[in-house]
Amino acid sequence: MRIATWNLQRKRPVSPNGSRAVDHLRSVSADIAIVTEAWVDHIGPGFHHVDAGPTGIAHLREGERKVVIASRWPISGVMIDLDVPTPGRFLSATVETPEGALNVIGLCIPWFASRVWIGKATNWEDHRTFLEALSPVLEDLAQTPCLVAGDFNQRIPRSQQPREIADLLADTFKDFAIPTAGERPETGRTLIDHIALSPSLKCREVTAWSGTLDDRKVSDHDGVIVECSFPWQL
Repeated sequence: MRIATWNLQRKRPVSPNGSRAVDHLRSVSADIAIVTEAWVDHIGPGFHHVDAGPTGIAHLREGERKVVIASRWPISGVMIDLDVPTPGRFLSATVETPEGALNVIGLCIPWFASRVWIGKATNWEDHRTFLEALSPVLEDLAQTPCLVAGDFNQRIPRSQQPREIADLLADTFKDFAIPTAGERPETGRTLIDHIALSPSLKCREVTAWSGTLDDRKVSDHDGVIVECSFPWQL
């Protein structure tokens, strides 16, 4: 199965650049797409959609969502939000794949300056709080077929983020493999949008692409797709 993730930078799927992004996600044959800074029903017909709900952020328009999961297969067991002061950034669901039930978590981890400008947090505070709330959730799901994908807002390995923040991310995902880590040969860059797999899933291939398609900048993030399988498919 093919799992994609991409931050779509709030572009409407019907806009010229937004439609290019949707066309690309369809062209890479994603079975499940976790898109962030996206819109309700973003990928369009042929996919089941669920989203993490409104964020309460005043400047976001109706229909905008921080996290959307789109799947070719049915979705059930939807849960939204962690106990954090930044709502709408966590989405958990079960996807009924042909090979069995798959737990899927979509994330948009707060960037380093989340709520700093309004005086409600300090640099990296919301990011740290989110990871601390996420950790027990991943511990509970680590022994199941589970994937976690979305905007991690950190490069792996560590780049400019504080070491303690990079270490916290590593500890939060200690039971998961992150095959999207490291410099991608397709772009020559490391990613901040990642896909993490529990031990019940095996990575076959990783392919990244630039946020610039056909000389048009459709996103300020690069996207990535991982081909993975249940162990009994190997």
